[in-house]
Amino acid sequence: MADLSKGIFSYLCRNAFSVNFFVENQLNLVNNKAIAKKFVNSLGIRVVRQLKLFSKLENIKLLPGTVLKPSVETFSKGVFLVHTENLILDFTSKKLLHSLEEVYTNAKSYLEKQIVHIDLWNQEEMVLGRLFPFPPDEIKLYCFYGKIGMIFEKQVISKGAYFEYAYIYYTVSGDEIYLDDPLKGIVKRNLTVELEDLAKKISLQLPLAFIRIDFLINKESEFVFSEFELNSAFTPIPGSVFQKMDAHLANFYKEAENRLAEDINCGKKFIEGNEILMNLIRK
Repeated sequence: MADLSKGIFSYLCRNAFSVNFFVENQLNLVNNKAIAKKFVNSLGIRVVRQLKLFSKLENIKLLPGTVLKPSVETFSKGVFLVHTENLILDFTSKKLLHSLEEVYTNAKSYLEKQIVHIDLWNQEEMVLGRLFPFPPDEIKLYCFYGKIGMIFEKQVISKGAYFEYAYIYYTVSGDEIYLDDPLKGIVKRNLTVELEDLAKKISLQLPLAFIRIDFLINKESEFVFSEFELNSAFTPIPGSVFQKMDAHLANFYKEAENRLAEDINCGKKFIEGNEILMNLIRK
């Protein structure tokens, strides 16, 4: 008996890749951020440029216009936006820092306190958002092999010297599914033709029934690819709106599996993760 206690969609994503094309080397393409970004960039889509991956703190030279973040943490723990040498936003302390030395000091402190668990860091290009010096807005698309089942948007709301996020989930047609707090004043963007085309272009290149495609939104309102995810990023608690979302997405998943199986049976070829990596290395 399948354990659906965490939701139908969540269960399907963990266990029900019935199309056996989902092999281990395809995970390289999804889970390895460097490979993922090179793959998406090869499709002509702008990506966040990666400068360092899995480097020890002592081996990273902080540069203006970059982001320093732990390689394996979640929820923005240990993230620093390095605007200039004397203007840095520390996500963990929620303070503005005024020297690069403060960044190293705070990062070491977070390691000692186990706020950041492993001394491995990534450094990447900074994407400037609409509210300086805060991070850009984000939009996450729940893609089901060429179709979008739901949009999750995170908007930055200014709170004096710092900021907070406002969250909204909605359908492709713009119908609101969940809004975390109406008083925050979030303004739903709705799905543009451009963004829908980008998501379809990417998801149809991957032999996956589900992939979450995350974009940052820069100050010019352009979409910049950030990363792939294979999780839903919500917990479908019984009786909650998230349980309804879960059931809604489970139907998209089942239909996507059928379309993917049909394409594979008809001979559609997909480039595997390791093959993409080797082609990129040869260039």
